[in-house]
Amino acid sequence: MITALARFFRGIHTAVGISAVPEDAPYEKQQLFVFAWFGFITFMLLWCAGIAYWLGS
Repeated sequence: MITALARFFRGIHTAVGISAVPEDAPYEKQQLFVFAWFGFITFMLLWCAGIAYWLGS
């Protein structure tokens, strides 16, 4: 599962033009890469929810 998610997020990095974890990276590096993306996505969702809450007040 981690390998498939790493491949997906690696594709996003390539599309944007940012260097990503290589294909042959160890499992631990891929896991860190995927969890970093999950952290970024969670942060953005919480930030957007906070802005929506602030504007709705």
